[in-house]
Amino acid sequence: MIFYLLQMIHLFNLILNEAPPGNLTDISICKVSHLGLEYLGPISKSESNIRCQSWSLDQPHKIRSDIMDIQFPDGSKKNAKNYCRNPTKDSMGPWCYTMNYDLQFETCGLPLCAYSECKITGPGMEYAGEHNKGVSGKY
Repeated sequence: MIFYLLQMIHLFNLILNEAPPGNLTDISICKVSHLGLEYLGPISKSESNIRCQSWSLDQPHKIRSDIMDIQFPDGSKKNAKNYCRNPTKDSMGPWCYTMNYDLQFETCGLPLCAYSECKITGPGMEYAGEHNKGVSGKY
């Protein structure tokens, strides 16, 4: 848990101090990684603009019993309110249960933040920069 918090502090410092000018540098409207596990923003509408259901209530849809507080970057379902999150590590990224009785859940369609020159995650899946040499100087 402490390691995770240190990573988040480093990430936020990186973003606040070195963010390039332009669109999609506000981490409240974009995700830093493809999975969006770190997303802590307040967006609470699904891709088709349906209001998200609270993570701590079972109405209109029952929340899966295997979704636990520890899976939220906010620390709990209650703190996550009805915001888009990815507690299940879904490959499509942050999602939510919807307030539409006919649509149980949907992804939120959050775009990737525009930090193309930064490798944030270990594998660097989000990296879109132009550096093509490793530390050793090889391609």
